[in-house]
Amino acid sequence: MVIILKTPRLILREWREADRLPFYRLNSDPDVMRYFPHLLSNKQSDAFIESIRKKFIQQQGWGLWAVGRAASTEAIYWICRTQYFRI
Repeated sequence: MVIILKTPRLILREWREADRLPFYRLNSDPDVMRYFPHLLSNKQSDAFIESIRKKFIQQQGWGLWAVGRAASTEAIYWICRTQYFRI
């Protein structure tokens, strides 16, 4: 697991397989997705995470990074590290 940034409480890191379920929970939560076009199904969420991982490789580290708690390493959100990003 590549960690790009670490604070006492949070880490910014690459995506892992274990992030799929927490990512789906975020993408299917109406409160979290309030300002997004629509909620994502489990299948759509998995496809999105695969797209993120492929673009990360193509863009040499630019793209969406997982944000996790330093104490547990569980992904709790994501952040974009790029000049621009089209969803």
